[in-house]
Order: sequence, then structure tokens, then C-alpha cells
Amino acid sequence: MARHFVVTVLIPCHSLNYLSKCIESISLQTMDRNKFEILLIADRIDEQEAKSILNKFGLNHRVVVSEQSGIVAALNLGLSLITSEFIARMDEDDLMVPNRLELQYQYLRKHKKTVVVGGQIDLIDVSDKTIGYSKYRKNVRKRTSQLFDASPIAHPTAMIRRSAIEKIGGYRDFLPEDWDLWVRLREVGLIKNLKHTVLSYRIHPEQLSREKMYVQNLARQLVAASYFARDLGIKDSPELGDDKYNWLQKTQNQLRTSSVDFCRFEKKWIRNEIIISTIKNKDKLEYPRIIIQLFLKYPTETLSFLFTKVGRRIQHMWR
Repeated sequence: MARHFVVTVLIPCHSLNYLSKCIESISLQTMDRNKFEILLIADRIDEQEAKSILNKFGLNHRVVVSEQSGIVAALNLGLSLITSEFIARMDEDDLMVPNRLELQYQYLRKHKKTVVVGGQIDLIDVSDKTIGYSKYRKNVRKRTSQLFDASPIAHPTAMIRRSAIEKIGGYRDFLPEDWDLWVRLREVGLIKNLKHTVLSYRIHPEQLSREKMYVQNLARQLVAASYFARDLGIKDSPELGDDKYNWLQKTQNQLRTSSVDFCRFEKKWIRNEIIISTIKNKDKLEYPRIIIQLFLKYPTETLSFLFTKVGRRIQHMWR
């Protein structure tokens, strides 16, 4: 008889370099081991070596080879094999804090309208040394300002209701796959972040190149265009094989003539970019004059920028 678990830890694995440390952190979870399993999707790695690492820790686990390369293919393959009520995402190079699974499981059991819950993260280097942290908004409302400031949940911190992710059709091969997923999940339920740190996120040179999209602001444009297109009832993603950049340009042009909400959103973010680029690399002695000039031109966006800055300083002081 097949065993039933309440949580499946889904790990799409494309490198074995940090896998042992990752699995060790999962083995230290306070949740009863009989309640969860690990499903590792092997993406261009040695299956037997992965199994050997997992066997050391005595956890319930499965290793499945993905015939298609890439994280989206691996994630969707994993989703198709999971019967647990909850799916905990994890990357093979990160570390769970010991009570992560129990905290998120109990939260989702108590809050039935929440479809995904993440948490706060510490940043670590290749030697596990803490080098920083990232804070995520605990309540993510359906306002575009909160959905598109940045990806609202750190992907490897997420625990998701399987029924919800199945309802929206899983991941799409439409970068960035995680941010796109959160926006679509927010349309069917609540998304939250715990106030607690649940993960140590590793910064290292081998991370996937899709991280560059976040820096280049392309991610926000892709996800926003998809969101507003879906809201307008037009095609919200490129067809298979289509160039996503051409799709983005065409969709944005269509939205500019058809969606007042998109026009407001785009106008706001253009102003935000102007504010950031104006302040960047300026001498601190010049700040008061520059802020006054920006406030006179863009009062709402400048105040929002200042509140965000102050909020981060307060978080750092209380850290």
C-alpha cells in the first residue's frame, strides 16, 4: 500500500554540490518524519549519486529523472507525481530552519483561504556564513503595487496547497515562473509570508541565469503584462515557440490602448525608475535638494520611495 504524506518537499535538482547540506537541514525538521516525503526531480544530474546522498539521512524520499531539461519541466513533472495536500518548495543549495515545515503546515491548516505561505530568509555564502537577509511583506493584497514591487514570495520558502496549484495549471514556461505563479495564485486565494525566518538562501556563482531578469526589470514587465492581459481577456502568455520579447512588446502596445489600469501601472513604474536612477550614486549631501525636486514633480511616488527606505532602516535596526 502506498504511503500517504501530508507534505511533499519538492526539489528540482540540477547540481549536487550542496545537496547533502540541504537534505541534512530537512532531516532536522521538527515535523514528524512520517508526515512528509522528499521528491527530488533529477535534472541533468547523476540519479544514483543523488539517491546515495538521500539514503544517508533515512528520510522518506523518491528520486525521479526529468526527461526534459529545465526547472519548469522538472517542477511540473513533480507536481504530476504528488498526492500530498501541501507542497513545500525547496532548492538543492538552500537550508531549511528546523521548524519551517511545521510552522507552515500549521498555518495552512488554520487559514483555509490561504493558498500559499512563504517566510523570511537569511542570505548565506558558499561556506554557510550569513551575509544578509531579505524581508517579505506578510500580507500580499491584490493591489498591483504589492504584486509587482518584487516577487512577493521567495520561491524556495513556499508551501502551497496542491488543490490551488492544480486549479491554475501549475507552472508556465514563461519566465519568471515563480513570480508568475504567485500572481495567478493570488487570483484564487490569499498569499502570505510568515514573520519568521524559514530558510537560508545561498548566494553563489552557479545560480541559474534567470536571476539576471530580476535585476534587469524584465521580470516585472513580463509578469505585469501577463496579469493585465488576463484581466482584459486576451492571451496572457506567448504561444509555444514564440519569442517572449516580441510577445511582450505587442501585448504592452495593446494594453496601452485598451487598459486604463495598465496605463496607470506603467506610468507609476516609469516614475519609480526615474526616482531611483536620479538618486542612485548621488552624494548624500545632495539628497535633500534632490528629494524636494522629485517630490514637487512626483509627490506620491517619492513619498512611497521614502517610506520604503525608512521601513528598511527600521527593520535593520531591529534585526
